[in-house]
Amino acid sequence: MQNEFSYTFKWWVVKETFFPWVITYVPFVYGAFLIGTIWIFYFTFGRFWLYLITNIVIDFLFAFPMNEWFEKLGLYKLVNYTNWNIFFTFIFMALVIYCYQLWQEKIFKNKNESG
Repeated sequence: MQNEFSYTFKWWVVKETFFPWVITYVPFVYGAFLIGTIWIFYFTFGRFWLYLITNIVIDFLFAFPMNEWFEKLGLYKLVNYTNWNIFFTFIFMALVIYCYQLWQEKIFKNKNESG
């Protein structure tokens, strides 16, 4: 979803892509971000503060040194978006994902208890 917003609002411009006909920047959405999210979730779910601190550290590393490196490689260029926007957007998404999972667990727990 963030990639579609970035396309509409010109948050960044993708310079190199495997799929030029697709708006979504596929390597990030279905690559490191997805795998990282699953692993962080797997190892920290149920311990909110560990989950949050882990996400803060990883998201900071992505938003600053990794983002700068990706821009230098010419993969994309931030236009109307900053490193801090990336950082806070990732933290927000981590909180949404955690809350969504809590909600899902509550629903499945209630279904299993009711028979």
